[in-house]
Amino acid sequence: MVRHSWLLLAAGGLWGCAEDSASAGAALTVEIQIEQGGINKTCPEVPGIDGLELRLLNPGTNTLRPGFPQPFDCQSGLAQVMAAPGDYVLEVAAIGSLDGTPGATLYSARSPVTLPRAETLRLSLKPEVAFLSLEWSYGDTNGDPCAEEVTEVVARIGTYEQRFACQPGPQSLSRSFGLRSYTIELSALSSEGVPLYVHRTERQLQRGDNQYTAVLSPRGHRLYLDWEFGLAGARIRACSDPQVMVDEVVLEVGDRDGGAPIVERVPCAASRPYALRASRFFAGRELVLRLSASGAAEFSAQTQFTMPDEDYQSEPLTLEARGDVTMGLVVVTASCGVASRFDLAVRTADRNNLVVAEASLNDPGESADFAGLPYGRYLVEAVQQSQGGPGCRAQGLRTVDAATVTWEPLQL
Repeated sequence: MVRHSWLLLAAGGLWGCAEDSASAGAALTVEIQIEQGGINKTCPEVPGIDGLELRLLNPGTNTLRPGFPQPFDCQSGLAQVMAAPGDYVLEVAAIGSLDGTPGATLYSARSPVTLPRAETLRLSLKPEVAFLSLEWSYGDTNGDPCAEEVTEVVARIGTYEQRFACQPGPQSLSRSFGLRSYTIELSALSSEGVPLYVHRTERQLQRGDNQYTAVLSPRGHRLYLDWEFGLAGARIRACSDPQVMVDEVVLEVGDRDGGAPIVERVPCAASRPYALRASRFFAGRELVLRLSASGAAEFSAQTQFTMPDEDYQSEPLTLEARGDVTMGLVVVTASCGVASRFDLAVRTADRNNLVVAEASLNDPGESADFAGLPYGRYLVEAVQQSQGGPGCRAQGLRTVDAATVTWEPLQL
């Protein structure tokens, strides 16, 4: 006759029935599952388990019987127990790493047993350590940071670090933790690895499943940029204009006192003003902003500003078309050829005559290169310098209207 009975356990639960038989001396069969997230799963379905141990203990003293612990097959979830007749406490433990240290008991279950006994004992192993899942949202933002700024979220719990995609919904950490307090830090990073939103707290983790929801605060303010293109006084906004033909604008933002800049490449046709995604900036930071683009010409612009205590929105920055110029000299008067050097200056062709580039030549047969001059007209000047001071001079108007220009030489 077969008798069915149900048992309840404290540390670990029975999840099925026990089938008793009158066959003396037969082995006790133990079948286990592991509770994770309130659901019983097979051993292979639960991550982080390095192995199972079967322990047979003396009741009262909880000392191990000779020949134990014994390995327990994780794949099948089955083991058989044989020992001298008597009363015992049977324990099954799932072993894994805790806080990075191997050999810890992650799940366990216990049951009193009397041997010999031919039956199947079904146990549900309960958590002995803490497991953590995280969920987060973004405070003080009107947009969607995952779509506009953030590429990944880094979670740090104590010294452990795990990275997640920027997506909604709880994210489970792939390791177990001790039953103690941890510092939990979350950083939402840009494509440049810059923290844009952050959160930090202390949390006491409890046995079993722990859930924590964080609101990430913005770290600094956003930078909104607008741009247009300049060609010899004309201002053009359309990237597809035949005089522009730019597909991409490169944005560089760095500190005024140096250091590696934040670089972001933006489709020229992006909606403007464009919010920089690669970083945020604290109030009072002295910044240098440079924009460059290649198309029908080489274009660039640069400005400096102090970050305000709010989001910064620039006026339209004009990326001037720029060309590289080569300039030489021709000496037609013999006395002008005797010199210690020849000084060249490029000035704006307006009433201010501001110097935009300078160079010196040791020999009139040499030439000078001027890189990145904005398109337009310039007043160029050559001055013979000798021990007696300045000598022969020559001036002329020249134009930059292409990416590479060779100017007609000045004659001294």
